[in-house]
Amino acid sequence: MSPATVVCASVLGLVMLSGCERPARVVGARRDLRAGTKVTLSDVQPVVLDMAPKPTLHIEVERAARVIGATLARDVREGEAITVDDLMPHRTRVQRPDTSRQRRGGRGRRASA
Repeated sequence: MSPATVVCASVLGLVMLSGCERPARVVGARRDLRAGTKVTLSDVQPVVLDMAPKPTLHIEVERAARVIGATLARDVREGEAITVDDLMPHRTRVQRPDTSRQRRGGRGRRASA
C-alpha cells in the first residue's frame, strides 16, 4: 500500500468512528411496564440514546403514535427504550366470506319443477 492510501484509510476510519454515536430521541418507558400492558401516552417518555448511523428497531419520538395503544410483548423497565420487537404484532381483522347464500340453498336458483 502506498502512504497516500494508508492516510486516506486512516482519515476515512476516523470520519466513520466520529459518526457512530449520534444522539437520538426515542420512545421509552416512563415507569416499569409489564408484558401485556396496553401502552398509553402517560406510559411513555422521550429517552436519549447514542445510536450508530444505521437503521435500528428503536422508535423515534416523532413516530410515538405507533406505540400508543399497542400491547407490550415483554416487560420494559423505567427509562428503557421501547423497540419494535417489544410490541405485539398488530393483527388485522380478516373478513370471512358470506356463506349465508350457500346455507340457504342460494338465491338466484330457480326451483326445480
